[in-house]
Amino acid sequence: MQPLHFYQGVVMSSLFLLCHAFRVIFWDDNIESIESFNPTDGITIEKLDQINIYPANIFVTSREKMKDSIQEIQSDLIKQVDYFNEIGKPLEARRLEDRVTYDMEMMRELGYCSGIENYSRYFDGRRPGSGLSVCSIISLMILLWS
Repeated sequence: MQPLHFYQGVVMSSLFLLCHAFRVIFWDDNIESIESFNPTDGITIEKLDQINIYPANIFVTSREKMKDSIQEIQSDLIKQVDYFNEIGKPLEARRLEDRVTYDMEMMRELGYCSGIENYSRYFDGRRPGSGLSVCSIISLMILLWS
């Protein structure tokens, strides 16, 4: 079963979430219908008025904020790589540059990367050395204990 189908003006998107599968049918920019369905045979189980879908990651931000954060990460990366090279640690400079460059590429392409919480201060607008916000700490605790 394909997650996205196009029919003359109609877009049908299938969402597979843990134990449930949902089909959202769009006409232009409007949702035409929402259904739960059996993912093995595609048969509709129930028509729904709405579904709640939550992000899989606690670090959710706008494209503009992501773009600004990546620019700031890039700027800090250059400074840190230069620092490692100046103090005679070219291996550390190369490893850092490779890792952060890969992470930035993933953020540009997918909107997240493995370990995105390491970049949280850029998305939150916090200064270097500042701690996590209370909301971030609580969210991380919930993730760790769930």
